[in-house]
Amino acid sequence: MSLDDLVQRSIKNLEQKHIFKDKSRGVDIIIVKIYPRIGLGYGGQLQLDWWTGKEIRAIAEDHLGNYIIRHSSGAVSYLDIDKKIMFELSNSIKNFLTALQ
Repeated sequence: MSLDDLVQRSIKNLEQKHIFKDKSRGVDIIIVKIYPRIGLGYGGQLQLDWWTGKEIRAIAEDHLGNYIIRHSSGAVSYLDIDKKIMFELSNSIKNFLTALQ
């Protein structure tokens, strides 16, 4: 299955499969939106005043208004806007999307 097909399937199934379990931190991240064109290299580009010199693209949002972002390396991280912290969730978009429960 192509990445674009996986993205579309994940958007369609988001109501049933919307939780990412981060076992290393013991938290469940509730996904409320997946951007539809991330498989084609798109996504919402973020510019943050406290994080300069790096380009990141939002691929999803959680129920608290935080972002799931894709790095240029392909890794996927959680970006907590209020706490100004970021931690890695997955090594790829495919692995992130297939892990949704």
